[in-house]
Amino acid sequence: TELWNRSLALAQGDGAKPALPDRRFTGQEWLANPAAAYTAQMYLLNARTMMQLAESVQGDPKLRARLRFAVQQWIDAASPSNYLALNPEAVAKAI
Repeated sequence: TELWNRSLALAQGDGAKPALPDRRFTGQEWLANPAAAYTAQMYLLNARTMMQLAESVQGDPKLRARLRFAVQQWIDAASPSNYLALNPEAVAKAI
């Protein structure tokens, strides 16, 4: 809810621009577009949650390592920066 409220404030010009610590979202286009900033923030939140879930699995070290690897691969593949419609930098370059 907090992310949504901050995104609405940003869209209205009232809010501060969010910090996006991932290098894939460092372009100004990500911060200039409130929808893209919200998408990136939700992606980062979900990625962190998925990795915490993978870390909390109880099992032998080999299973945990394999699970962490699989989750990281899925997280990287699902990044909004990989999809033209969700990547404002790529859209600007295409235009």
